[in-house]
Amino acid sequence: MDLDYVAVDVNRIHLYFLTQAPTYEEFRKLWDRKNRQTSYKLLEQRFSGDERDWGRIRRAWKVAHRGWNDVPERLRELRYMIRNFQLSTFANNPEDYAYVRTMALEGRIIAVPGDLNGAVTMKGIASRARQMEIPIRVVYMSNAEEYMRFPPNMRENIRALPVDQRSIVIRTATTGAKYVLGYPDGEKFPDKFPFHYNVQPVLVFQEWMNYSEKFKLLDMLRHNRKLQKGLSIQEKTPADLGLSVRAAGVQ
Repeated sequence: MDLDYVAVDVNRIHLYFLTQAPTYEEFRKLWDRKNRQTSYKLLEQRFSGDERDWGRIRRAWKVAHRGWNDVPERLRELRYMIRNFQLSTFANNPEDYAYVRTMALEGRIIAVPGDLNGAVTMKGIASRARQMEIPIRVVYMSNAEEYMRFPPNMRENIRALPVDQRSIVIRTATTGAKYVLGYPDGEKFPDKFPFHYNVQPVLVFQEWMNYSEKFKLLDMLRHNRKLQKGLSIQEKTPADLGLSVRAAGVQ
């Protein structure tokens, strides 16, 4: 889910390429710049039947190749991280790649437009998950939380998610990472915008959505527990810290 339609359509391209590539190496080659024309023709065969949709895919394809630090280069960075930091991911674990590819083939990964602060997509996901009696186990918002002070709609959306004790938020944070929270070795931009990495039980996060005052992400993450350099877990609710809460209608 993304507010940016281009990001959604780039992910739709990823999903289609997954269905066409039995191995990660074949998937990577579809994004290789030297194979750009061949891959474009593959997309044209798949999406050109609907001119409006094809226009969106063409735009996403162009954005994904607009400079020299785009999708092909990000995949190259995966190789760097595997080599230098022993990263294990679908790029070097055939079982992981097969799992993700099977999800794509079965239509179980869906890229949709949506706004964390909107009134449609998040509520729709929560409603359908409740109907299916499936808890949301992972919530990932990248660093979107840094751009807002958790406005009312977003709080409602988070509180509406059906979760359980195993459900976690995983997030990155740049604000405070350099001097307050810490960041791990190997950050891409350590002198400018390093990332801090944090996990949090969703049940705890939902309690923060009841906190009666406006707050920033860093205000919450200051109360974390360090797991290792640059990685923390935030387990403290506002009540644990003696802060006031109210159950609904937070403004």
